[in-house]
Parts: sequence; C-alpha cells; structure tokens
Amino acid sequence: MSKDLAVRKENYENHYSHMDNRNSYSKTDPDATFMRMKEDHMQNGQLKPGYNVQVGTENGFVTTFGTYSNPTDTRTLIPQLEKYNQQYGHYPEKVVADKGYGSLENYAELEKKKIEAYIKYPHWELEKKKRSKKYKYRSWKFEYDKTKDELICPEKKVLSFIYEKERTKWDGKKETFGVYQCDSCKQCPVRELCTTREFRRVEFNKERWRLYNKARERLKTDDGWQLYRKRAPEVETVFGEVKGNRGFRRFQGFGKQNVTCDWAIHMIAYNIKNICRSIMSSA
Repeated sequence: MSKDLAVRKENYENHYSHMDNRNSYSKTDPDATFMRMKEDHMQNGQLKPGYNVQVGTENGFVTTFGTYSNPTDTRTLIPQLEKYNQQYGHYPEKVVADKGYGSLENYAELEKKKIEAYIKYPHWELEKKKRSKKYKYRSWKFEYDKTKDELICPEKKVLSFIYEKERTKWDGKKETFGVYQCDSCKQCPVRELCTTREFRRVEFNKERWRLYNKARERLKTDDGWQLYRKRAPEVETVFGEVKGNRGFRRFQGFGKQNVTCDWAIHMIAYNIKNICRSIMSSA
C-alpha cells in the first residue's frame, strides 16, 4: 500500500470513528450531532451542532439526567434507565414518557425488565380522530383477528396472510413483518381512498401490535391516565426553569464530558432550589 493511500485510509477511519451510529457530526465538536433546533431565528430549518439532553424526575426532583449525541428521544430511554439502575441499585416500577419514546424496542425492554410503561405510541393522538377521513384507512386502523391470523379493514374486508419479510433497522437488528393482502379491493367503492394499487397490502408486526395494545390498555385506565398527566408538570418544569427563568440556551464547552458537567451543574442547582423552596414552605 502506498504512503498516500495509507494516509487517506487513516483519515477516513478517523473521520468515521466519531460517528457512533450517527449520520453526521460537527468538526468543531465531534461528539455533537447536527440537529434542527426549536430556536430557529432565520426560519429556514438550519441544522446546528447540538446534544439531546434528557431528564428523569420524581416528585419534583431530578433523579437522572444525561446528554446524548443522537437527535431522537427513542434511543435515550434505555440508557437513562441503566443510569437510574447504577445510581439507585434498582429499576423504577413505572415509567411515564411521551410518544417520542414509544418504540417497539423500548416497550419490549421495559416488559423484559418488568417495568410498567405508561408511554404513548406514535399514532396515539391520531387514533382519537375517529371522524377524520384522512386517517381512516391507515394500517393501524385495521383490526387483527388473532385466531384466524387475518386483518380486517374499516370496510370489513379480510386481508389474508401471504408471506413474511425482514427489515434491517438502524442498529443492525432485523424486524419480522407479516404481509397481508386483500383480494376484494376491485369491488370496493372506496378503493381510491385506501390504496393506489390493485390490491391493498399491509405489513403487520404481531409483537408491535401486542405491545401497543398493552400500552393502550394501561393509558385508558383512570389511574394510568392520571399518572400520565403528571408527566408534563414534572419534566417540562425542569426545562422551563433552566431555559426560561435562568436563560440557559447554549452550552459553553465542547465535548460530551464538558457538556454533561455543564448540564449536571444546572440539575444540581434545580434540586437545591426545590429543597430550599420545600423548607421555606414548611417553615
């Protein structure tokens, strides 16, 4: 191998050694990832290097926190639970989170750890729009008959199982789907609203369906919904205090370690302030 080619190979490896299952990183801070920020002063959707900060709370106090390089919340839940376990020696009995954390992997991992999950799944809000024609023929509107292994569309037509297929996800793991097809679409008067093909096909994951149903049943109970309603006052108050009242909008350092230390100082200050407030109110 020539010296020039070896140097280029080394630069290539150094370039992608910072990626860590990401599709971008900042040259000024390799630990940071380009993300779309809520504060977009130019109104052009500009990408900026940043970190995904996470907070876990209980009774108004921060119990766990973390900074992550991936922009999606989905991949931060399990690491946060592991941090909780390392700090307190056990996992929480219940976890409450918004739909940004509702994924098949998270539901399965929480069930494996015997943790009750009160987490909305992605189309939770859309399911409530019963009168909306726009979502009437989405795949998650179809009913599943477990005994016959069939799907039933909103027009009560049957979709029969054809074959299985696999899909490789971002982490390299494979997810298995069953493909179901309806053979009565030609005579259906609303076919144009349902599909542009000759027959409607749906990819269906039985495990996802089971876990979503389990989450739905938990959230529909009075206790489950009352518990979920506490999420916003608990978690959003932390970000409102830090960003709104203290005006903290940007990390001062570079690198994940420095950013995490910066965020830790704010979380400690938040807990101290709450302790002082509790003492003053009880005095």
